[in-house]
Amino acid sequence: MTVPVFTETLHAGGFLVWEEDGYFSREQVTIAASQTLVAGQVLGVDSDGNYIAYDNDTTDGAEAKGILFADVTTGVGETVQATIIARMARVRAAELTWGDENDTNDRDAGIADLEALFIFLV
Repeated sequence: MTVPVFTETLHAGGFLVWEEDGYFSREQVTIAASQTLVAGQVLGVDSDGNYIAYDNDTTDGAEAKGILFADVTTGVGETVQATIIARMARVRAAELTWGDENDTNDRDAGIADLEALFIFLV
């Protein structure tokens, strides 16, 4: 008998080690249009004030502002509300998604941005 292989993806908030009581660490934000983002995605903010995938190499999203709590997909011209971890938390570094996984300079800058929000990677 062949046993099927299951691959479990990251659950909503699965990257969290600790967050402040009473959902103090969380915030509702607007996710920009035309994006598919996963739980644990590090986010920046575009020039319209909407959240997008963090990318330190661009003018939009150049500063890490939080971490997406659950998967989100937006259509063309459609923004949605989503929960992020915006402050005071500990998260598993290995379970975060960065805009450019291979750019250590981006990650180092993003980690510094998150630490300024009291979000620490373990």
